[in-house]
Amino acid sequence: MRKPPSTFVSLAAGGTTKGPSLRLNRHPLPVYLRFVMVGTCWETLDALDQLDDTPKDSERVVVAEKRGDIGRMHAFGNKKVTGWYDTITYDLIQPQPEQDTLRDTERWRAWVLERMQSVRREHTHTKGQT
Repeated sequence: MRKPPSTFVSLAAGGTTKGPSLRLNRHPLPVYLRFVMVGTCWETLDALDQLDDTPKDSERVVVAEKRGDIGRMHAFGNKKVTGWYDTITYDLIQPQPEQDTLRDTERWRAWVLERMQSVRREHTHTKGQT
């Protein structure tokens, strides 16, 4: 079985893309994704996209939510890069959870589950009012 191609992921804050696009190999991509950077330098942006990824002590962690549908783009370069890729944008959420929550895998997973349940409850409540 062929491995699915990488997805190019961008992070947006306030409608503006921040840092480089990241080529990720996780399928499917999660609804919420942690990103890391050194201080406030967006150029150092990376994603904690693998299940066993953890932030370094020197990194600040932020969380973003997947926006909309997956797009497509064609990249041209050497043989390893040329081809069609999926693209997706993540929007930085506000307010951000505490760093302690974002840095600890168990607390992070609990936060995601609570957030997903909260969104589901809100959606069900709103749907029932129409």
